[in-house]
Amino acid sequence: MLIFLRTLNKRNTFISNISSNRDQIICHDLHLSMGIKNRAKITKGEFNFIPEEMWDWRPIFPLNNQLLRN
Repeated sequence: MLIFLRTLNKRNTFISNISSNRDQIICHDLHLSMGIKNRAKITKGEFNFIPEEMWDWRPIFPLNNQLLRN
């Protein structure tokens, strides 16, 4: 959870200038998505253990699903 919040804070620093920081934002969004995906695997589908911050998070730019596959 701590890594998720740190990555989210880093991503939020790039949001002030979205056009020039697009690649960094997408990179951080991918890290956040992978963290949520791994957390869901650890809990074996018991979504009760996923914190509310992870439920409420949405990427700014659309993510390619091919990048999230294992």
